[in-house]
Amino acid sequence: MVSMSNGHEFTVENEEENSRLVYKSQPNPRLVTLKQYWKIVCQTHFDRVRNAIIDEKMLL
Repeated sequence: MVSMSNGHEFTVENEEENSRLVYKSQPNPRLVTLKQYWKIVCQTHFDRVRNAIIDEKMLL
């Protein structure tokens, strides 16, 4: 079990590039490739940054 600083948890079944990860997303965990996992992480981070920018503009 590996836990990321951003709260995502996943299990690594093997160490190759195409290793399957159990991505414990809410509400349903699913099996994803490493590439898909990083895409999810990047998208989540991008959404957070975008939302923070939108929130900041609302304050002006």
